[in-house]
Amino acid sequence: MEDPDTGPPVTRVANMLNDEQYDAVTTYCHEDVVMHRPGDVDEVGLDAYIEHYRHLHGTFPHFQARIRDVLADDDRIDLRLALTGTHEDELIGRAPTGTSGAFSAQIIYQLSNGRIIEEWHESDRLGLLRQLGTC
Repeated sequence: MEDPDTGPPVTRVANMLNDEQYDAVTTYCHEDVVMHRPGDVDEVGLDAYIEHYRHLHGTFPHFQARIRDVLADDDRIDLRLALTGTHEDELIGRAPTGTSGAFSAQIIYQLSNGRIIEEWHESDRLGLLRQLGTC
């Protein structure tokens, strides 16, 4: 696995987000970064990108993303992640449960000049909701 401080920008961003170092993300993301989330939801720009992760950490304090696989092809990098956290705020219209959960996600990143310009998220939200007892 890549060294978290010298690996591809996406692995450095994942580690910074785990540590809630939101300001450092600007070094590795294009100012007009686009995040495509499940449900045809797009977050556009650095402020929206950072706010997404602030909200995620608010919903799941102590949220952690562990990189399981990194696949690279030219200017695209794919991460397979194992995610954990405790549900402490509303999630997809469900009240907080205080329950810990673990789920998987996959994110495909598009790079431009070594910075993240676009990304596509898929995650096992149904599996997470089942663990939380909310579906």
